[in-house]
Amino acid sequence: KIIIAADFDGVITDPHGLMLEILQRYGYELADISPFQPDHQNTLEVMQRQKPGRSRQDIKDDYRAMIKECYIDRLNEVPLAPGAAEVLPRWRKLPYVSFFNVTSREDSPLCMELKALSRYFQQMEITVNGVINTSNTNKRPALIHLAPVIFTDDSYNKLQDIFDDPQCTCLDPRLQNTAIALFRNQGNRNIRPAGLIQTIENGWWGLDLKVREIAKKSGY
Repeated sequence: KIIIAADFDGVITDPHGLMLEILQRYGYELADISPFQPDHQNTLEVMQRQKPGRSRQDIKDDYRAMIKECYIDRLNEVPLAPGAAEVLPRWRKLPYVSFFNVTSREDSPLCMELKALSRYFQQMEITVNGVINTSNTNKRPALIHLAPVIFTDDSYNKLQDIFDDPQCTCLDPRLQNTAIALFRNQGNRNIRPAGLIQTIENGWWGLDLKVREIAKKSGY
């Protein structure tokens, strides 16, 4: 069985356009802020510099409100990432492929919840074999449990956390057969992965190509 695991926001979905619209409505300069900052603290610092007269708490309140609007209240307006609508249904028909969503939404500082995610899957008519919620903690235990052939996330920091060293060269022996890959999108386009971290280019078509290569090597 080929097990594939992927993050939700920024991998299964493409919230970039909606988040930029929300940022603009709140009066922040779009050129200076990526809505996919690997560390949300960096985004808060940029927002604070743009509105120095506002308190840190006010900035945090703005950020939480924007995140909630994009990732929960208006999630139904967020499109699937390029290629997902074609690739995921095809995988579902393959008896040797299982797809899991590994997310860190619930109980996170960004006030996200899994109910919104579940409604989104239903709306988009996407079926997954399971959802693992890490509650904004390291995803490594979940990956060890799943032992996927590939895991992809658009957050470089979260991918780095999976490794035992900052250079991303030392991986838990139980994950030696798992490819760890950065899912390329508008928010991380300038990041150059280090060590063993691979990249997924060209959206889900690129991910599908990697899965096809793995399947061929595995004799499927």
